[in-house]
Amino acid sequence: MKRLLIFLIAALAVSCGGDVKLENVYNIALPEDICALGEDIKVDYEIIKLYEQDDNALVADIEEIIPYKDRLYIRTSMMGGSSLFIFKNSGEFIKKFSQGRGHGEFTGAKDILVDEQTGIVEVLSGVSVYCYDFEGNFLEKRDLPKANILAFEKIGEDYLLYTPRLSEQNKHYYRLYNCATKTEERLLEGFDLPVVDIKPNIFKDVTGRVCFKGMYGDTIYTLDENRQCVAITTLAPFLNEMPAGNFKRLSDLAKSLGNEYALFSGVNNFGSRLWGMSVSGEKNYDIIYDSQTQTTYKNLFNSMRGINCAGCYDGWWYYTIYPDMVANIKDNCPNDKRVDAIVEELEQIVNDNPDDGNPLIIKVKYRI
Repeated sequence: MKRLLIFLIAALAVSCGGDVKLENVYNIALPEDICALGEDIKVDYEIIKLYEQDDNALVADIEEIIPYKDRLYIRTSMMGGSSLFIFKNSGEFIKKFSQGRGHGEFTGAKDILVDEQTGIVEVLSGVSVYCYDFEGNFLEKRDLPKANILAFEKIGEDYLLYTPRLSEQNKHYYRLYNCATKTEERLLEGFDLPVVDIKPNIFKDVTGRVCFKGMYGDTIYTLDENRQCVAITTLAPFLNEMPAGNFKRLSDLAKSLGNEYALFSGVNNFGSRLWGMSVSGEKNYDIIYDSQTQTTYKNLFNSMRGINCAGCYDGWWYYTIYPDMVANIKDNCPNDKRVDAIVEELEQIVNDNPDDGNPLIIKVKYRI
């Protein structure tokens, strides 16, 4: 099959602890070459039931889960109004954040983060950051530049902001912004319009270092001690230039590429041996990538409609599924005893709680 490889594949240098050095080009398989999850990859899991104590505890369309100490901070999608909830990691409801235009209220949560040093919960809403303590009590509001900010992360006292290119006035995808000094630096100029990538591209590697991707995910960057943008890893094969055509949506572009290119997004668990990410070509796959052997696997639930990934922290993937979808997933289960065990436990929980509607959370750790 035709390949488009711009770089030679560099040999991997693996440390004694099983982690890998990141300054390499990694050969990610094109969609049609992705393998079923290898038998040598072990799967640990835990299922969390979100208890419905009252109407405030009803959760819909989970977009993101951030665990912190004994809490789960859960953000729902913009389609569902983008609310924010706190549950215990055992599933008991604690609080739903107040939304509106009053003091300490936000209108919709585009992104959230938890400052692990202070325990402060920070919510991106519009062009402001709303700060709360560990229990969800409002502390302060911080103003950001007026732009279409879709994701953010904290680097010291600065915010790294993801602002996709939507006009000729904004040719860059990231901004480094300091609220105290109101100064900013723009990073990574991207492709010309009309195609824009609106997927969040900021993440932390396993050491806590903040990383971010270029357009379509060919190269992963970080900031050095001088706040300079440096490339640390390239994924290949990748899209290195815009093909001819008038593409208004990323999905249209992906369809036109077929399997000669791959677009990467949602990288997580970066810096360990097993990474996660999404690969898009003519088809879309959520994958587990063994960076030591350079083998690309479909993740455990790749072919199962109704199960969605809501984040990866400390090597644990957080997947969600609605109870009324559990009965349907058996029809498209892969022939895998690891999946069978999880589905069997999901079915038992649903049968024991037939009237519950909150999503179930499946924590999964992949290991070799």
